[in-house]
Amino acid sequence: MHNHPSRIALVAHDPGGAAVLAAVAPALRERGHELLWIPAGPAARLWREAGEYVPDAVDGIAAIEQSLPNLLLTGTSFFKDFERTLWSAARRIGVPSFAVLDGWTNFKVRFVPLDGSAEYPDAFGVMDEATRARFAGRCRSRLFVVGQPHLAARTERLKRRRRGRPRGSAKRIVFFSEPIAEDYGRAARGFTQFEVATLAAEALAGFPGIVMDVKPHPREADADWRDWLARAPNARLAAEDTETLLAAADGVLGMTSTVLLEACLADIPALSLQPDRLSPVNSAVDSTVPIVVRRSAIAAALAEWLAALASPTAPPPWAQALLSGGSEHLAAAVEEMIAGFGSGKELP
Repeated sequence: MHNHPSRIALVAHDPGGAAVLAAVAPALRERGHELLWIPAGPAARLWREAGEYVPDAVDGIAAIEQSLPNLLLTGTSFFKDFERTLWSAARRIGVPSFAVLDGWTNFKVRFVPLDGSAEYPDAFGVMDEATRARFAGRCRSRLFVVGQPHLAARTERLKRRRRGRPRGSAKRIVFFSEPIAEDYGRAARGFTQFEVATLAAEALAGFPGIVMDVKPHPREADADWRDWLARAPNARLAAEDTETLLAAADGVLGMTSTVLLEACLADIPALSLQPDRLSPVNSAVDSTVPIVVRRSAIAAALAEWLAALASPTAPPPWAQALLSGGSEHLAAAVEEMIAGFGSGKELP
């Protein structure tokens, strides 16, 4: 354990990275560290909802230059270069950077911007040994296997909230969307979120007592889904947050979202619909949740899945291991990084 309290700057743009940092924050505080929040985009709202004091606008570079933290602890972003810019700025002023991965997709775009100039932090916290192996040899960053603190905390809360949950004849099925049309397009994936939601809603319309709730991704426009709802059978837009929906759901549908893994870990029946997919996208989903890849098979697969809602698929051992240690593995890795940098040890 690092015996001297340190100032740690927490930096994130995308919701996934922000959620992991929010999950580890209590463990860092318990160890005596001071936390400085530097958000951009969706992270600011997420951290406020978690009860953190987060300023409305932050100049990230100015914040780290003025506060000179002992460590920059960041998420990673899909489209924005917020974290990458701050890794570079931290290196210029002698502050080590530690990036925590939150998922199993889009690794390249998180570290290599459009101009092709790769930027890496001094260290990574990765979810599992398979991800560590993917990065080993590709960069000089230190690699720590830390699990997934957000998944661990959410799984614990969901199991507690779902304990003793009444089971009625009406079933609540939730479809978690992703901005596939906006980020990739049908040509790259073989489907869009609206096509998949339509196939699911049409198949579910044949079952009495089932209405499909649609939860848009934070980067999707609700207006696009309201237009879709005007033409869709048996569906409605969900207003609750993701965790509340998971706590209430009888079953969860999606495409490649890690929410499907979250559902599986909490013993919630989940099914991935990827009709006519061109290639695998999320290895964590592929190895955990049943997947339907033929468009013509979706209706029959959904009927079979509904009939087995009382017997959810058990998560594999590698996924269960993500929950081990909660946020403690990440907090310990952060302290090891600070101690190594402060003692003058050479960072890879």
